[in-house]
Amino acid sequence: MEAKTDYTSAYEVREGRVHVTIRAAEERTHSLGLWGDRVTELWPRVELHTDHEPSAREPYGFVKIRGRDYRLHTLVQQVPEGQRWNDRLGSEVVWRHESHPYRGGYVNGNLLPVGFDSKARERLCEIEIEVLTLFEAFCPDWQRISARLGLEAQRSSQEHKTRLAHKEMAQAEEKIAEINKRIAEL
Repeated sequence: MEAKTDYTSAYEVREGRVHVTIRAAEERTHSLGLWGDRVTELWPRVELHTDHEPSAREPYGFVKIRGRDYRLHTLVQQVPEGQRWNDRLGSEVVWRHESHPYRGGYVNGNLLPVGFDSKARERLCEIEIEVLTLFEAFCPDWQRISARLGLEAQRSSQEHKTRLAHKEMAQAEEKIAEINKRIAEL
């Protein structure tokens, strides 16, 4: 078995350190136009987090905004070129939030969600964009890595299904042999 590589890198911003981990790309299918053909694309994904170990039970990383601790933990997808849209302010949407493991993605030092209209949330969003821009500059092949991780996960899933099917087939063949034996004994 091949050794797993940790695709995590850390980026310093004025408020602290944010980690970016490359995750497996997600396969998405959509149609081109009203009656268009169905197209399947891989959407590369990354996870942003202030904790070096995002799966740890106790969060310990944070960024300090206006003297207060905040944590962020989000999973984002990069929207492919032809699928991008403009947000309500007219800016092109390049990154789409997929999930927010911490209640809403951003929490304060007491692990309570950061309000949508707060200055802290605004700055946390800016930090995300800042870090993603740095990440893309320092790791230009990240999309390929994410796609490979996604395809490897699909392959692993199919291999598992194949093993289960072989096991089921072997059990069915044993049952057939048993039935044939009982028929022969009649």
